[in-house]
Amino acid sequence: AGRVYTLGVFLGGVVVPAPVLYWWAHVPEGQGITSMFVGQALLGLCLALQTSVYLWVVELFPVHVRVTGVSVAYNIGVGICGGLGPLVSDAGNRVLDPKGLMSAPAIYTAVFGLVSLFACLGSRVLAKRGVMQVTHIRKSPY
Repeated sequence: AGRVYTLGVFLGGVVVPAPVLYWWAHVPEGQGITSMFVGQALLGLCLALQTSVYLWVVELFPVHVRVTGVSVAYNIGVGICGGLGPLVSDAGNRVLDPKGLMSAPAIYTAVFGLVSLFACLGSRVLAKRGVMQVTHIRKSPY
């Protein structure tokens, strides 16, 4: 059950935002305020579903270096992906039409969501081969 739950919740947090971001970026002007509240609620739900990734990240590191490993991994990810996000999105909006099918911020968010998904799927493959052990996925309960 833990295998399906973690992957399903994370996949839902990656796949569900795509149409939400498209709708949010292309809403008619008269529905701006309503779409802001609805979009924030839906995006908040999707972000809440992605909290399972922290369970996965914590278990990648041995206990004696776990806090350091998680803090370095988290801060590099937030610094590079989150810190450069506005700059890359702004540069992308100069190349892509923001009113087109997909805007640069939506593409940026979707790409890094898919990178995260492939990292989780890769960890599953490595765990099956015995290269990596993720402790919340076990053959028998505690």
